[in-house]
Amino acid sequence: MENADANEWRVISELPTQRASFATAVVDGKIYLIGGTLFEHERGIWCDPGPGICRGPFGMSLVEVYDPETNTWERLTDMPTVRSDAKAAVVAGRIYVLAGRVGKDNRHVNLTTLKVVEMYDPETDTWVRKQDMSRRRAAFGIGVVAGKIYAIGGNVDPRDKKPEDPGRVDLVEVYDPATDTWSKCRHDAMALRQRLFGTPFTPSVGLGGRRMVKGVPRLLPLKCIIPKPTAGGRNLTCQI
Repeated sequence: MENADANEWRVISELPTQRASFATAVVDGKIYLIGGTLFEHERGIWCDPGPGICRGPFGMSLVEVYDPETNTWERLTDMPTVRSDAKAAVVAGRIYVLAGRVGKDNRHVNLTTLKVVEMYDPETDTWVRKQDMSRRRAAFGIGVVAGKIYAIGGNVDPRDKKPEDPGRVDLVEVYDPATDTWSKCRHDAMALRQRLFGTPFTPSVGLGGRRMVKGVPRLLPLKCIIPKPTAGGRNLTCQI
């Protein structure tokens, strides 16, 4: 843990379970780790020689929470859907977990991309299934603005690809927890992106990311999506 005021790091209580590619969320000062990919204890390995490529069963349902006040971890009710690489967002003290991947190993031919949405209530330690996303996708950006969750860009499941579909989408969807509904947002020529990150800067969502051009990564400029009171939005190029 970093102490920004003292400009120093210190070791805190270790994770109870060795894992990677989990979703994270913060509610009432506590850090939640959801799903992910499990460490292979029998073989004692995380990855293949290629960086970031995990072996073994891809996806888990484990949920653990860290309390900085007591420096302790606690196991919570498992997520109903086994998955890795999911996205999480917090609205009104509840955690919404979106999409992700699952498979018997990390090879793309054995992975299934999900569109499942589930909500976790920390007060009751319970899960509730919510309305699915309209399309299976992963590696999308996520942000929360005015109590609504924005899912932006990303990759589609290989089984869902169309001849004209490069595998990446410029789809922007917004989820309203109050009505448990998804709707598509209008956007202005948003570039196809993957490995997106989203940061909630009220009242906008900051986006960065990259796209692949003939196998060569190219960084894309930061975009600001400014939601309007009605459905839709517009893009502004940010100067950074």
